[in-house]
Amino acid sequence: MMFGWYHPWGFWMGGIVMMGIWLIVLIAILYFVFRAFRGSGPFTGNYDSHHALEILKERYARGEIDQDTYNRMKNELK
Repeated sequence: MMFGWYHPWGFWMGGIVMMGIWLIVLIAILYFVFRAFRGSGPFTGNYDSHHALEILKERYARGEIDQDTYNRMKNELK
């Protein structure tokens, strides 16, 4: 009971700490909601496979890999 109503800094310091905790919780919730609806991030695996497929197509178009290698790698990415 050291930080009760009768202590000069008890109410204010407790309020500041609780405000900080709720601010951290709010920031964490907003971060995960933003990442979930953004379309790329930890909740969707589409970005990495789509990006890798684009790189594979570019390599095939430049002639770095042949058609068999392209098809094999494409199937591995799916």
